[in-house]
Amino acid sequence: MLFLEILALFMGAMYLWMGARIVFYGQVGLINNYFADQKAGNVDEAYARRYGLISLCCGAPCAAAGLFGLLSGDKLLSAVLLLACIIGSLGLFKINRLRSVRG
Repeated sequence: MLFLEILALFMGAMYLWMGARIVFYGQVGLINNYFADQKAGNVDEAYARRYGLISLCCGAPCAAAGLFGLLSGDKLLSAVLLLACIIGSLGLFKINRLRSVRG
């Protein structure tokens, strides 16, 4: 359980960092294969903006869930929160990709 809590805290911090770099500084190169997909015409700038916003919006709850798990004694609730954050963020990334891919 401790491993999952630390993982969620680290993952939330990475999502926040990456989302801030994409949204505020325009570093779309942090997105895997973005330039190749853009060159092929599969994605556009709106995809990158949504990806950055999803990273920002999912990073805070993931980090908070990891911190809650570390500080609280309720392991069941922290496990449910961690799974909800991880599955929710992965689902949002997948929906964004499906929405943006042209083909």
